[in-house]
Amino acid sequence: MKNLCKSRAKPKHYEERKAFYRSDTRQPKLLDQVRNRIRCKHYSIRTEQAYIEWIRKFIFYHGKRYPAEMGENEISDFLTYLAVKRRVAASTQNQALSAIVFLYFPFN
Repeated sequence: MKNLCKSRAKPKHYEERKAFYRSDTRQPKLLDQVRNRIRCKHYSIRTEQAYIEWIRKFIFYHGKRYPAEMGENEISDFLTYLAVKRRVAASTQNQALSAIVFLYFPFN
């Protein structure tokens, strides 16, 4: 039986064009930067997932504002929201706070 899937030879410029579009000069997104820092510090995958999710919730809670525009008051508001409205446990608040501290203090 003949092979029905014929391999097609790709033009020589195909790889060059592919490399051009792949090389992006933009900085990685914020959560990708955080993810890279977590991996450089060799945190566990579950810690990475939890931190990324808490940071995402923090940003969405404040209407997708960039974290550089927010400060102590916004962090306090978010933690108060978790305690009062969501009624989460103290350990959950601590985990959320740790994630936010990791976001704001990259050299810890």
